[in-house]
Amino acid sequence: MTAFGKFVNTIVGYEAIIKQHSLLSWNGINLGATEPEIIKDYLLTSGVGVDYLNRNIAAKIHNNTQYTVKFASVYAHSKPRITRTANSIANCTGDTGQCELGDLMLALVFIDKNKKIIHASAHLAQAKKDPVLTSASQQCLYDKDLEFEMPANAVRESVTQHSLRRLPDYTEQRIHALSYLILKPGVSIRQVPWSSNMGYGYEHFIYRMLIGDIGKSFKTPIAGEEEWNCIVDDMINIGTGKVSSSTVRGYGLPFILDKFNYFFFLGEYKMEIPDDGIPTIYIIVQDNELG
Repeated sequence: MTAFGKFVNTIVGYEAIIKQHSLLSWNGINLGATEPEIIKDYLLTSGVGVDYLNRNIAAKIHNNTQYTVKFASVYAHSKPRITRTANSIANCTGDTGQCELGDLMLALVFIDKNKKIIHASAHLAQAKKDPVLTSASQQCLYDKDLEFEMPANAVRESVTQHSLRRLPDYTEQRIHALSYLILKPGVSIRQVPWSSNMGYGYEHFIYRMLIGDIGKSFKTPIAGEEEWNCIVDDMINIGTGKVSSSTVRGYGLPFILDKFNYFFFLGEYKMEIPDDGIPTIYIIVQDNELG
């Protein structure tokens, strides 16, 4: 059995706790606010959201298993807008030439005791206050588009110095990679394509990420790569690239792991950046007996 498989077999014993507190983590969040304000509140405010997940899920797992779990958040004040290609528009017209890539990214990073990355997966979501789509182009992007152009500020931080990026098709775990985050009534996930009308509660979202049942795996991309590895890496790097220039930055995930270095110290869990990036929740899992 792989190290991650061993973790999954351990974490299933905490299913009830994970699901209960994933739901409760939204208590105290003002769902009447705007979508960006709701996401910011969930990622940064003490006592709710990510902080609540740490105190009520991560702490219990750390105290009873060989694993240290930490929920960490990086909040960006503006999100990158991608440009849809002629091929994408020909297949799904949409209503604008540009749209946001997403409102929230969830990334699971499984590491050994020396912080070597063993497994990583990510999921991008568009946030909707109500179960109603307001942008035809965003629906095209998530439901049908297979390619788009990344904005210049993301390309500058990328290992691939051209703008074309390719999304996974449905034969390549697209459903694991993309979804809609519905905030009312009751926080839930609606799967792509929107017309499938299939979804599940937020508590299942967090649990499924932890057991590897949702989220598309990724690894360090090579120069020129355009697919999922590069898309996720671009989103990690565009955020870490806005950190003070005095900070020496390497590949994005190691920077994130160093930023939240003491995984057992749950009070240090958040970072805020002033410019572009997708707000991200990192679930960092360290196997203290591996490595």
